[in-house]
Amino acid sequence: MFSRDLRSDPKKLVGCGAALTLGFAAVLSIAAVTPRARLNVMQAVSVVFLTTVAWRFRASQGQIVNPESNDSSEWGLLAVATVLGTLVWATMLNFYFVGDDFGILAVAQAPLFSQVKSVFLHGDGAGVFYRPLTFTSYFLDHTVWGAIPVGYHLTNLVLHLVTIAGLFAFCRQLGISRQSAAITAGIFASMPIHVEAVAWMSGRFDVLST
Repeated sequence: MFSRDLRSDPKKLVGCGAALTLGFAAVLSIAAVTPRARLNVMQAVSVVFLTTVAWRFRASQGQIVNPESNDSSEWGLLAVATVLGTLVWATMLNFYFVGDDFGILAVAQAPLFSQVKSVFLHGDGAGVFYRPLTFTSYFLDHTVWGAIPVGYHLTNLVLHLVTIAGLFAFCRQLGISRQSAAITAGIFASMPIHVEAVAWMSGRFDVLST
Protein backbone atom coordinates (compact mmCIF):
# COMPACT_ATOMS: atom_id res chain seq x y z
CA MET A 1 0.00 0.00 0.00
CA PHE A 2 2.78 2.41 0.94
CA SER A 3 4.75 1.80 -2.27
CA ARG A 4 1.55 2.16 -4.33
CA ASP A 5 0.86 5.52 -2.70
CA LEU A 6 4.37 6.68 -3.50
CA ARG A 7 4.02 5.75 -7.15
CA SER A 8 0.69 7.54 -7.45
CA ASP A 9 1.62 10.66 -5.48
CA PRO A 10 4.99 12.28 -6.27
CA LYS A 11 4.54 14.71 -3.37
CA LYS A 12 4.59 11.80 -0.94
CA LEU A 13 7.76 10.59 -2.63
CA VAL A 14 9.36 13.99 -2.10
CA GLY A 15 8.35 13.98 1.56
CA CYS A 16 9.66 10.46 2.03
CA GLY A 17 12.90 11.35 0.28
CA ALA A 18 13.35 14.44 2.44
CA ALA A 19 12.79 12.42 5.61
CA LEU A 20 15.26 9.76 4.52
CA THR A 21 17.79 12.42 3.57
CA LEU A 22 17.61 13.84 7.08
CA GLY A 23 18.08 10.31 8.33
CA PHE A 24 21.25 10.05 6.27
CA ALA A 25 22.62 13.11 8.05
CA ALA A 26 21.87 11.47 11.41
CA VAL A 27 23.70 8.32 10.32
CA LEU A 28 26.71 10.45 9.42
CA SER A 29 26.92 12.07 12.83
CA ILE A 30 26.59 8.77 14.69
CA ALA A 31 28.40 6.17 12.62
CA ALA A 32 31.27 8.10 11.05
CA VAL A 33 34.20 9.85 12.69
CA THR A 34 36.57 11.06 9.97
CA PRO A 35 35.57 13.08 6.87
CA ARG A 36 36.52 10.15 4.65
CA ALA A 37 34.31 7.82 6.69
CA ARG A 38 31.38 10.24 6.50
CA LEU A 39 31.78 10.47 2.74
CA ASN A 40 31.83 6.68 2.39
CA VAL A 41 28.78 6.23 4.63
CA MET A 42 26.80 8.81 2.67
CA GLN A 43 27.66 7.19 -0.63
CA ALA A 44 26.69 3.72 0.59
CA VAL A 45 23.38 4.87 2.10
CA SER A 46 22.59 6.90 -1.02
CA VAL A 47 23.10 3.89 -3.26
CA VAL A 48 20.76 1.80 -1.10
CA PHE A 49 18.14 4.55 -1.06
CA LEU A 50 18.25 5.17 -4.80
CA THR A 51 18.19 1.46 -5.57
CA THR A 52 15.05 1.13 -3.44
CA VAL A 53 13.39 4.08 -5.16
CA ALA A 54 14.30 2.68 -8.58
CA TRP A 55 12.73 -0.63 -7.65
CA ARG A 56 9.56 1.12 -6.47
CA PHE A 57 9.26 2.88 -9.78
CA ARG A 58 10.23 -0.03 -12.00
CA ALA A 59 6.71 -0.05 -13.42
CA SER A 60 7.16 3.49 -14.72
CA GLN A 61 10.26 2.68 -16.77
CA GLY A 62 9.82 3.58 -20.40
CA GLN A 63 6.92 5.94 -19.82
CA ILE A 64 7.06 9.01 -22.01
CA VAL A 65 5.74 12.19 -20.50
CA ASN A 66 5.35 15.74 -21.68
CA PRO A 67 8.74 17.42 -21.16
CA GLU A 68 7.00 20.78 -20.84
CA SER A 69 5.39 19.73 -17.54
CA ASN A 70 6.62 22.03 -14.80
CA ASP A 71 4.55 21.41 -11.67
CA SER A 72 5.72 21.66 -8.09
CA SER A 73 6.41 17.94 -7.79
CA GLU A 74 9.01 18.20 -10.55
CA TRP A 75 10.91 20.88 -8.65
CA GLY A 76 10.52 18.84 -5.49
CA LEU A 77 12.08 15.77 -7.07
CA LEU A 78 14.95 17.87 -8.39
CA ALA A 79 15.40 19.28 -4.89
CA VAL A 80 15.67 15.76 -3.46
CA ALA A 81 18.43 14.90 -5.94
CA THR A 82 20.39 18.09 -5.25
CA VAL A 83 19.98 17.85 -1.47
CA LEU A 84 21.21 14.27 -1.65
CA GLY A 85 24.24 15.40 -3.63
CA THR A 86 24.87 18.19 -1.13
CA LEU A 87 24.77 15.88 1.88
CA VAL A 88 27.04 13.33 0.23
CA TRP A 89 29.75 15.76 -0.82
CA ALA A 90 29.49 18.41 1.90
CA THR A 91 31.50 16.00 4.03
CA MET A 92 34.61 16.94 2.04
CA LEU A 93 34.40 20.69 2.66
CA ASN A 94 36.92 20.52 5.50
CA PHE A 95 39.47 18.54 3.47
CA TYR A 96 42.88 20.17 3.10
CA PHE A 97 44.94 20.72 -0.05
CA VAL A 98 46.81 17.76 -1.49
CA GLY A 99 49.22 17.03 -4.33
CA ASP A 100 48.80 19.31 -7.35
CA ASP A 101 46.71 21.76 -5.31
CA PHE A 102 49.84 23.42 -3.95
CA GLY A 103 51.22 24.04 -7.44
CA ILE A 104 47.97 25.71 -8.47
CA LEU A 105 48.00 27.86 -5.34
CA ALA A 106 51.55 28.97 -6.08
CA VAL A 107 50.61 30.06 -9.60
CA ALA A 108 47.41 31.73 -8.42
CA GLN A 109 49.30 34.20 -6.23
CA ALA A 110 50.21 36.32 -9.26
CA PRO A 111 47.94 39.26 -10.23
CA LEU A 112 44.52 38.03 -11.39
CA PHE A 113 44.35 39.79 -14.76
CA SER A 114 47.82 38.74 -15.88
CA GLN A 115 47.14 35.11 -14.92
CA VAL A 116 43.80 34.99 -16.76
CA LYS A 117 45.40 36.52 -19.84
CA SER A 118 48.26 34.04 -19.67
CA VAL A 119 46.13 30.88 -19.43
CA PHE A 120 43.92 31.96 -22.33
CA LEU A 121 46.87 32.81 -24.56
CA HIS A 122 49.50 30.29 -23.47
CA GLY A 123 47.77 27.53 -21.53
CA ASP A 124 49.25 26.39 -18.23
CA GLY A 125 52.71 27.71 -19.10
CA ALA A 126 54.27 24.24 -19.18
CA GLY A 127 52.70 23.33 -22.50
CA VAL A 128 50.78 20.43 -20.97
CA PHE A 129 47.21 21.68 -20.54
CA TYR A 130 45.02 24.26 -22.21
CA ARG A 131 42.22 24.62 -19.66
CA PRO A 132 41.70 28.37 -19.31
CA LEU A 133 38.24 28.29 -17.71
CA THR A 134 39.29 25.94 -14.92
CA PHE A 135 42.48 27.84 -14.19
CA THR A 136 40.51 31.09 -14.19
CA SER A 137 38.15 29.61 -11.61
CA TYR A 138 41.16 28.77 -9.42
CA PHE A 139 42.46 32.32 -9.73
CA LEU A 140 39.05 33.73 -8.79
CA ASP A 141 38.88 31.37 -5.82
CA HIS A 142 42.30 32.54 -4.68
CA THR A 143 41.18 36.16 -4.95
CA VAL A 144 38.19 35.43 -2.69
CA TRP A 145 39.49 32.72 -0.37
CA GLY A 146 43.25 33.03 -0.38
CA ALA A 147 44.66 29.79 1.04
CA ILE A 148 41.46 28.64 2.79
CA PRO A 149 40.65 25.12 1.47
CA VAL A 150 36.91 25.19 2.19
CA GLY A 151 36.32 27.88 -0.44
CA TYR A 152 37.86 25.81 -3.23
CA HIS A 153 35.94 22.70 -2.20
CA LEU A 154 32.73 24.73 -2.00
CA THR A 155 33.22 25.85 -5.60
CA ASN A 156 33.63 22.21 -6.66
CA LEU A 157 30.45 21.28 -4.80
CA VAL A 158 28.41 24.08 -6.38
CA LEU A 159 29.61 23.09 -9.85
CA HIS A 160 28.65 19.48 -9.15
CA LEU A 161 25.16 20.53 -8.03
CA VAL A 162 24.71 22.55 -11.23
CA THR A 163 25.66 19.43 -13.19
CA ILE A 164 23.06 17.39 -11.27
CA ALA A 165 20.35 19.92 -12.13
CA GLY A 166 21.49 19.94 -15.75
CA LEU A 167 21.28 16.16 -15.97
CA PHE A 168 17.75 16.21 -14.54
CA ALA A 169 16.68 18.85 -17.08
CA PHE A 170 18.34 16.91 -19.91
CA CYS A 171 16.48 13.73 -18.97
CA ARG A 172 13.18 15.60 -18.89
CA GLN A 173 13.83 17.06 -22.33
CA LEU A 174 14.34 13.52 -23.61
CA GLY A 175 10.83 12.72 -22.40
CA ILE A 176 11.89 10.66 -19.38
CA SER A 177 9.44 10.66 -16.48
CA ARG A 178 10.03 12.94 -13.49
CA GLN A 179 10.66 10.02 -11.18
CA SER A 180 13.16 8.33 -13.48
CA ALA A 181 14.94 11.63 -14.15
CA ALA A 182 15.23 12.28 -10.40
CA ILE A 183 16.57 8.77 -9.77
CA THR A 184 19.11 9.20 -12.56
CA ALA A 185 20.23 12.57 -11.20
CA GLY A 186 20.40 11.18 -7.66
CA ILE A 187 22.54 8.23 -8.70
CA PHE A 188 24.85 10.53 -10.62
CA ALA A 189 24.99 12.91 -7.64
CA SER A 190 26.31 10.32 -5.22
CA MET A 191 28.38 7.97 -7.37
CA PRO A 192 31.75 7.21 -5.70
CA ILE A 193 33.48 7.50 -9.08
CA HIS A 194 33.17 11.29 -8.74
CA VAL A 195 35.29 11.43 -5.60
CA GLU A 196 38.41 12.69 -7.36
CA ALA A 197 36.56 15.23 -9.48
CA VAL A 198 34.45 16.67 -6.66
CA ALA A 199 36.45 16.15 -3.47
CA TRP A 200 39.86 17.05 -4.90
CA MET A 201 40.43 20.69 -5.70
CA SER A 202 42.65 19.84 -8.68
CA GLY A 203 39.95 17.53 -10.06
CA ARG A 204 37.76 20.49 -11.00
CA PHE A 205 38.76 20.02 -14.64
CA ASP A 206 36.48 16.97 -14.78
CA VAL A 207 33.56 18.73 -13.06
CA LEU A 208 33.66 21.62 -15.53
CA SER A 209 34.03 19.22 -18.46
CA THR A 210 30.87 17.42 -17.37
